[in-house]
Amino acid sequence: MPIRPYLDGDGTFDPADIQAMSMALADVCEALKLNGNAKATETVAVRIIELARRGERSPTKLRDRVVAEANGWLLARVPERLRELRVRPKWGGGSIAGNPAMSQVMDYRERAAKCVELAAQVSDPICKAAFLEMARSWAHLAEQADKNSALDLTYETPPASASGRGARA
Repeated sequence: MPIRPYLDGDGTFDPADIQAMSMALADVCEALKLNGNAKATETVAVRIIELARRGERSPTKLRDRVVAEANGWLLARVPERLRELRVRPKWGGGSIAGNPAMSQVMDYRERAAKCVELAAQVSDPICKAAFLEMARSWAHLAEQADKNSALDLTYETPPASASGRGARA
């Protein structure tokens, strides 16, 4: 993938440097699965050019650095409340102090924490983003289950009225 359109006529790079940066850009776009996303590709190209201006000319090192930064960027955007989650050992089963709703809340939180843990372990940014999205969903379910556990809803059938169907006058 040519990096030349992002150089804006910058004459500081020789043809070998431009070739190395172009190779790095193609590799990063493939590794991050950008699939023609123009804005993301431009962001990657600008970062590669910045690193090359600082002296890095190896396409492999440029690629590895930008991919590592992208992975770090994704993990840095994990909401604080998700980062604080930790995977706990499974409960003995059933409910917590006789409250099945609290057991469900803890289960959802454990699943969110496990997703954050898995996101930290994978290197593929698409998988990392998917795990983080799943963690957000599990955390949201935990919040909803926690709110719902505080509610004590009962349904009572309304009394039959005298003016209802089948009533005689």
